Amino acid sequence: MFFFTPTVFRMQLIKPLNQRKYFSKVSKLSFGFLLLVITSLFSVTTKGQAVCTGVIDNTRNDYCLSSTSTITFSNAVAAGQNVEWLTSGDGTFNDRFAQRPTYTPGPKDTSNGYVFIYLDVYKDDPVDFCSVLPVSTLYFSSMKSTATPATQTVCSGSAITGIVSSGGVTTIIYNWTRDNTATITGMAASGTGTISGTLTNTSAAPVTVTFTITPTVNSCSGIPITATVVVNPRVTATASTTSQSICSGSNITAIAVSSTANGTTYSWTRNNTSSLSGIGSSGTGNITGVLTNNSGSSVTTIFTITPTANACNGTAITSAVTVSSLSTQVTTTPALQTICSSSSISSISSSGAGGGTTYNWTRNNTASVTGIANSGSGNI
Repeated sequence: MFFFTPTVFRMQLIKPLNQRKYFSKVSKLSFGFLLLVITSLFSVTTKGQAVCTGVIDNTRNDYCLSSTSTITFSNAVAAGQNVEWLTSGDGTFNDRFAQRPTYTPGPKDTSNGYVFIYLDVYKDDPVDFCSVLPVSTLYFSSMKSTATPATQTVCSGSAITGIVSSGGVTTIIYNWTRDNTATITGMAASGTGTISGTLTNTSAAPVTVTFTITPTVNSCSGIPITATVVVNPRVTATASTTSQSICSGSNITAIAVSSTANGTTYSWTRNNTSSLSGIGSSGTGNITGVLTNNSGSSVTTIFTITPTANACNGTAITSAVTVSSLSTQVTTTPALQTICSSSSISSISSSGAGGGTTYNWTRNNTASVTGIANSGSGNI
């Protein structure tokens, strides 16, 4: 059976890297990745005696640079038949075959905010071979990230859509702070990672919260970005009257609704629509109209009013109207009686107008008959 040894693979993939005019840096990087996988897969079966040493820096795996800095790998150790430095970006080495070269970042490196640096050390020999490919990351102060979503609007007391920050590498940590912590409560003033939670607006006007997010790797901080959340308040409304009583077929006292927020609209509904007619079961704005009681007793209807401002519903309030019955069929007991002057009459009680009815009365002949007032209420 024919098969490639790790060395043959190495010769097929890496050896052409020395022919610089035929390969772009992107191609070299791809070969480097594939070589890393191949050497890992076959390292347990090799019988080679050669030793390759490749260390970019034994004190660190990453570096933090300004966007205009160069770096010399002064701690690098490289020993093997072939030594070459590779980059995932567009920067340049002053001598990519040197043990400790200087790297100048390119526009793509600083635009991305990071770049991977590889030290490729290997020996080409079918029998006596070796290979190492350590990697380090250069982070730049131009390191960028993206926040999603960047803008959103919520109602006070509602959870925001989680703000997720992302960048070019998974090792980035995203630290954030927010403003308007006095008028907007519910979330901390700072944190790390995905931003989530519930924001409550304690004012009467919309408030914009700005989250400032800074990508960070170790001691290297990149360009801060922002994400904003507009938190609309939930308005509180007030009704001009909370309860009233009217006779059936009469106009109610207009129920006017107001709030402290400009542009607030008001929608309302009411119950007991089968017993009381004349005003619809729902509507908007102030409440006016005539209510007619179709039952045989007093009925109370409750108007439930919901204020809305900036697409956010506030706390509902209520106003009650009690409407007397249409019944006029009143019975008095006794309806007729005869007494002697200065004697007590039999108490006259009234009924028939429905529960909760108050009976007011007057009498005539007040000049010639004295002893009971000219008017009153209740039993006589």
